[in-house]
Amino acid sequence: MNENISLAEQSIVGAILIAPERIGDVLTQVTPAHFSSAPLRAIFAAAQELYLANRPIDIVTVSDAAGGGDLQRIALECMETTPTAANVMTYWGILRREAE
Repeated sequence: MNENISLAEQSIVGAILIAPERIGDVLTQVTPAHFSSAPLRAIFAAAQELYLANRPIDIVTVSDAAGGGDLQRIALECMETTPTAANVMTYWGILRREAE
């Protein structure tokens, strides 16, 4: 993945794919607009749309909703680089600090 992409952004996306039950908590603080990376923004927005439609969230459904192709590879990379989904709100704090 592009080394200019924030690890916090990657980890937020990875966390909601690893533990989709956390997306409700994440959506109280994070919107697609918080992502500087267009691919990660698209993946996050797709997960948000699925959540709001009460549809399942996993790598297959999110990749399909985001448009597939290279986005699936990027989503998989996010899952692989995310240390744990348990710290997703900490990752949000890092992302917010990086944006300041």
